[in-house]
Amino acid sequence: MVWEKGGLWSLISPLLLSVEYFVELIFKICETWSSNNVKMLVMLMWSLWRRRNVKLWDSIEETSEAVQMRANVVIQDWKLAESFHQRY
Repeated sequence: MVWEKGGLWSLISPLLLSVEYFVELIFKICETWSSNNVKMLVMLMWSLWRRRNVKLWDSIEETSEAVQMRANVVIQDWKLAESFHQRY
């Protein structure tokens, strides 16, 4: 599962029992998680959406490993761009 590979399932699963709606879950996550974990969650959600589009439009099935790797690469690229921007 993507959430386990991203190291987030142990953080998400207890919250699922304490909320009734998805929007509550998102707000609780934003209030309680570290910024790094929130970034990973957002990137995984985006990467899952990308996986859905690739399957729908290109008929290509991606593995959960590919979803995870894409999320990690985007986060690393963003960090690199931020560090470059701060230098100049």
